[in-house]
Amino acid sequence: MLPGGDLLTLERFWRPGAPFQARIGLVRGPLGPQDREPELLALLGPAEDVGNLEGVAQRKEPDGALTLWLISDNNYGEQLTELWELSLPGGA
Repeated sequence: MLPGGDLLTLERFWRPGAPFQARIGLVRGPLGPQDREPELLALLGPAEDVGNLEGVAQRKEPDGALTLWLISDNNYGEQLTELWELSLPGGA
């Protein structure tokens, strides 16, 4: 949950033989029982060589930018543990 009541989403995609992919989205608040598709903020695919992202943290910067940290684990030694930092100027 972001300051102001918006919801940040991390959607992961994978299938055997294909690279991991992830989509970062935003659902604008206030949240309620209705279904809404997240607004796309970032798409990480094969070109970024992203791992199996499993966690996200955020921080609002003094200039209004939103900094996101994404983390993946090493899947029991089969991959690298990764920490990604993304900055969204002006916030989301």
